[in-house]
Amino acid sequence: MGERGPYIEFDEEHLCAEVWQEVTRASHFYYAELRSRLSDVKCYFQLVPVEYADYRVGMFYISPFDICLESGDRVIDPL
Repeated sequence: MGERGPYIEFDEEHLCAEVWQEVTRASHFYYAELRSRLSDVKCYFQLVPVEYADYRVGMFYISPFDICLESGDRVIDPL
């Protein structure tokens, strides 16, 4: 877990590419930021290793608190 809470790790095989758009790489050295086209949920693509968390280069990360069901209900609420 990083300083900003838990993240779910997944690879490109589990990413529905047409749902996401890359927002920026220029302002972030460690990751590329993607946003979902429908709900503006943030997803990270790790570019380089970091010391503060076990994020792996080439993997995608999303907060479990940002994941919702089709009904719009959150899968898990922040504590």
